[in-house]
Amino acid sequence: MKQRKTVNEKLRIVLICDNKYREFEYLLLVKKELQKTLHADVYIIGSLAEQQRMFFLLYGIKPHFVFLQQIVEQCCRDIAQYVVSSGGKVAILPSEVTMNTSLEALFINPAQRYNDMAQYFLLPGERMAAAFRKNGIDKKKIHIVGAPKMDLHLLHNGMSRYDFQKKYALNIKKKNLFIFTSFSENSQDYIHKDSGFKNFRNETIAYYEHVKKMKQAYKKMLTQLPSDFKNYNIILKPHPLEKAHFYTGIKKITLVHETVTDCLNSIDLAIHWNSTVAVECWIRNIRTIQYDPNKNHTWLSEFKTGNPVCSTYTELRKAIEKFSEKGFFNTYVSKRKAYIRNNFYAVDGKSPERICKALKKDVIFFAYNQLHYRRNFNYGVYVFDILDRIIGITLSRKIINMLFPKFNSVYATENYTYVI
Repeated sequence: MKQRKTVNEKLRIVLICDNKYREFEYLLLVKKELQKTLHADVYIIGSLAEQQRMFFLLYGIKPHFVFLQQIVEQCCRDIAQYVVSSGGKVAILPSEVTMNTSLEALFINPAQRYNDMAQYFLLPGERMAAAFRKNGIDKKKIHIVGAPKMDLHLLHNGMSRYDFQKKYALNIKKKNLFIFTSFSENSQDYIHKDSGFKNFRNETIAYYEHVKKMKQAYKKMLTQLPSDFKNYNIILKPHPLEKAHFYTGIKKITLVHETVTDCLNSIDLAIHWNSTVAVECWIRNIRTIQYDPNKNHTWLSEFKTGNPVCSTYTELRKAIEKFSEKGFFNTYVSKRKAYIRNNFYAVDGKSPERICKALKKDVIFFAYNQLHYRRNFNYGVYVFDILDRIIGITLSRKIINMLFPKFNSVYATENYTYVI
């Protein structure tokens, strides 16, 4: 296919969305502002489970800018290298906006040459920026813009409490106790093969082994809560990357798959383990408890200081019982505010505007830049693109799954994204 000239044509930007439940809503905020301020054609495509399709779409769109969530994992690094080698620029807009000290070494790895793979690092705050600087990244590439993921909760109110309770047939006379699990797992085979984990494999494997233990502990906890707290609706909201069928069969709990935004108006109290949802709750002044049945608290994120941390179910039960005591939770308010202040530039709804400001200096240059995207995918992608149009994305992915058993057709179907 002959490359068309890019002189005087409209700016094209691609936002890659790996998980629709976790990322799509805030990417829409960014898309709207990029269209308004930079007058760009903006596409949201996904997911990374279909890397060949990503290359196919990038080749067709020929974007000037591509936004990725990270460049630690090899699939993201491959896309970044493809874009940069084709004359485009890569911007990193993290979907994980909080830091875990024990996993920091996974991101601080100068050998990964992050500086060569991205031209913009659009970070939520100084805390994350400090970690990225240790990778030898050019200071001019780092832009502290805030987090659209957090600003979303100021700009979008989400589902009302009445609609939420009606949808899930909840007892309106009871308070809502939400449990947010975040126990997505990576196989040891994947960790060994992906170069992103090269210098941190043992620690990463140890972390995911701990995640498995936490998952079992939370399942046990979920079987106990309904009988101990009959005055609550017990609501489980698993992480989008987590296999929710693990929790099927637990009686008297309500399993939901709404976005966090649509849950927030209905939360009276939230229990979590290392979940960014805690910080999202704090923005709305919602009380949270961290349940970590591990006395050393080895793997907890830095925001653990903003809520009670319970090491046993007995401690957790007592903390829930103290929920209505104003003074009990007020002791954590200042720590929550300090965490938000130190880790986010601002939660003011203006992070998309700051992102546009960071990119604006290169817009004039790209209006006259000659891009040179070349085909970097198998011809079979053309066939499945036609199948998508004829039989739909679900059936076509089932066919791919039959040909390639390791392909996660369910994840690919649920997170299929193509928005112009």
